[in-house]
Amino acid sequence: MTGNTIVDAVYQNLDIAKRKVNVLEELGVEADGYFLVTVHRQENVDNEKRFRGIIEGLELVNKEFELPVIYPIHRGLGNSLRLLE
Repeated sequence: MTGNTIVDAVYQNLDIAKRKVNVLEELGVEADGYFLVTVHRQENVDNEKRFRGIIEGLELVNKEFELPVIYPIHRGLGNSLRLLE
């Protein structure tokens, strides 16, 4: 067996996802009009100085390009973000 099972699963479910949800509309953004960011490695989010630098960098990206930065997070990471306030 060859291939990438993740890629295969994405292609298999892409049409279903497009019919059920319009995430861009829900978030109020247009295709190619936003940045999607994932930052979840523990060495980045558990180190306050490093995580703060990442968040500040994302703020700079937002200001420079005047486009929203979408950063989906899970509950545990929400706690890390609150510590930065």
